[in-house]
Amino acid sequence: MKKIALAALLMGFSVSSFAETETCKQYFTEMDSFIKEASKHQEAKAQVDMLKTQLAESKKQLESYPAEQQDAGCKQGLAAVKQLNASLGIK
Repeated sequence: MKKIALAALLMGFSVSSFAETETCKQYFTEMDSFIKEASKHQEAKAQVDMLKTQLAESKKQLESYPAEQQDAGCKQGLAAVKQLNASLGIK
């Protein structure tokens, strides 16, 4: 598992938070799938744990953002996780 790819994904999510928009629902579904798949690789365990922590913290910190900003951030995050999945051959 590539450490740089996980770090890039975290950076792409730094302006996003949980929202009830369809884009954010899809983003979090993709992230859950990515985390589940990445967890299967022992060499990625530390990065996966960090990713889980960062994801939870981002949801809490930015929950008060307006839906438009949340949606825009989730769109960026969704694009990043899809690109990461493709580069790692996931899905």
